[in-house]
Amino acid sequence: MRLVPLACAEIVLGGAWSDDPRYYPLVQGARSLGGRVELDVAAAGVLPAVADALVGYADADRSYAERFSAGRPVGPWIITKRRVGSWQQGAGTKSARRGDLHEQLIGLEAHPETQVLVEHLLTSQVDVGALERAGVLLRSDEKVTRAELTVEGHRSWGAALGGAASASEIERLFVVEANHAAWRDRVLRRLCSLEVWSIELHTDPAPWRELIDGGAGSGHETAD
Repeated sequence: MRLVPLACAEIVLGGAWSDDPRYYPLVQGARSLGGRVELDVAAAGVLPAVADALVGYADADRSYAERFSAGRPVGPWIITKRRVGSWQQGAGTKSARRGDLHEQLIGLEAHPETQVLVEHLLTSQVDVGALERAGVLLRSDEKVTRAELTVEGHRSWGAALGGAASASEIERLFVVEANHAAWRDRVLRRLCSLEVWSIELHTDPAPWRELIDGGAGSGHETAD
């Protein structure tokens, strides 16, 4: 067994890689480890060129992240956006059925950068000025307000906010929808949904894509 992060496959093979018949053995070799998905490149049927490319890229990207964290020179890079969490408030009249986002609210309150969303977005009146001064982007209609907040650097994010940052993470994006209908008279009830995205810096995958094109045929889509 030889495991590489799912993110490596998405970067090297392209966003639609799992729909390509050439890569079905990788899909079948997926493993869930500690909340992360890893791919077994030693699984039966995985093309040697694909296995070599993914292992090589994973090793190179790990070294790249270490050099970047240490402030050492790095080479060509790409930036990716990866969703690490998505939660939606459920329907119903009782808390057990409607699925209030208790843990997410606690998580937002625990960090000074995200606490601004609780203090100025989820209160009875949205404080547009305070949110904009904190760098929050807003879009709203009569009742629902969508807020986007980007936090730079590493933090000790808990599972309720997408889990620990990868070595490649440079920012984390929080997208919150708040509903201020009259009957939503509590902070928790106003928190309708939360999406969390990891913005990451990775080494340029071009050399490893070329390795696959030369050894396994061309035709895969490239990632953005």
